[in-house]
Order: sequence, then C-alpha cells, then structure tokens
Amino acid sequence: MAAYYNEFDPGAAAWLRELIAEGHIAPGDVDTRSIADVQPDDLTRLIEFTFNIDQQYLLAFSAGRMDAFTADGVPAGSIDGCPWTPTDVQAMTWVQSGDTVFIACRSWRPRVLTRTDVAAWALEAWEADKGVGGALLQPYAKFAPAPSTIKPSGRVGYVNIVASDPSFAAGHVWQMVRYAGCEIVITEVHNPWSATGMPMQVLPPSVRIALNTVAPFRVSSPDFWTVARTAPGP
Repeated sequence: MAAYYNEFDPGAAAWLRELIAEGHIAPGDVDTRSIADVQPDDLTRLIEFTFNIDQQYLLAFSAGRMDAFTADGVPAGSIDGCPWTPTDVQAMTWVQSGDTVFIACRSWRPRVLTRTDVAAWALEAWEADKGVGGALLQPYAKFAPAPSTIKPSGRVGYVNIVASDPSFAAGHVWQMVRYAGCEIVITEVHNPWSATGMPMQVLPPSVRIALNTVAPFRVSSPDFWTVARTAPGP
C-alpha cells in the first residue's frame, strides 16, 4: 500500500521523491496540488488494528470500502458496499475491542467490523441489547428545545402524540422517541406538532397533583423526551 505525500513546493516535492527512491521513507505518491484542492475522494483514512502482538493490521477506509493490510503491507482482506461516503470517512469515529471495531457516524446506523479470520472480515449493523421490559439499551439525543414536552393519548397500542413545540418531521417515521424512560416507535407524522406511535412498553400513568406552591417543584428534566440517534439511514 502506497503512502500519500502532499507538497506543493516543486523543490521539496522532488526531494521527497528522492527520499522515496533511496528507501529512506515509505514508498508512495507525491501530490503537488495545494491542500485546498485535495478532495475527500482523493484520500483514504487509516487506523491501526491490533489483535495481538503477532497480528497487527492497518485498516484503510475509502468511499464505500475497507481494505486491510498486515504490518508488512500485505493485503489481508477487504469489504465492499460499506455505507460511508468520502465525507463520512473523514468524520466517522471508531473504537476497537478485541477482534471488533465499532464505527459510528451521524449519517448511518453504527456498524460493527469484526475480524473473523487472519484475512477475513465481516461488517454488520450494530444492534442494541434489550433491557427491562424490552427497552433498547441504546443512546438517545435531545433534539427538541429544552422546554418542549409531548403528551401521548394513551398508555398502550397506537397513541397520538402531541408536542408543545414543532418537533416532528417526516424522517422520524419508524424512529424511536423516549418518553418517561419508555420507547415509542413513530409510525406516522401528521404535522410538526402531532404524530402517531406504538409504545414498546406500557407507558406510565398520568398523575394529578395539587400543590400549594410551584416554586420548589420540578416536574421533569429537559431530557424527559428524546429521540434515538442510532437509526438514521439503513
């Protein structure tokens, strides 16, 4: 696998080529364009993958593809049809645990890249474990304004959900929102203030409380309802 060098000064670029030819630096290509002219499509992102002291790899991520190489630069498997675009490649984050790399980006559901053999890899969508009552143990993000609230019309079955602020969009269909620790799958969005959903757990009942003063009283935190950030795209 060739290294990538960028140097717009002709003299410095010629010097880099001499160093490559004499074996002082890794073999590669010298790009003499201004760095401002280099596009994401032109670049590959590299990450280290260490299974053990004897099995170390370099993973090369490019548009829709992952290529693995041993520490000696020998090809060690590849995967086509990956969801990341050139822009995603530069923005995505990852963490390795054992023979697995968890890859995340805002544009698609997190992926799990697993080394299945010395030169074989598998890529699949990350699936959250289930907790009490079947609730998915997945991260959520608050996307509506902090004071916003939602009110379901019932506790089970299809419920109508009314928001206090314009919060719903067509893209929320088949996404999950979390309400009072429970999850509701959005099945239809009527307008920014109203949607229909199916609770995944029995929603808690409403309670009417009479107060002499509301000064020290707090109903809920700003994160009372949130939307899952793990399910955009395929």
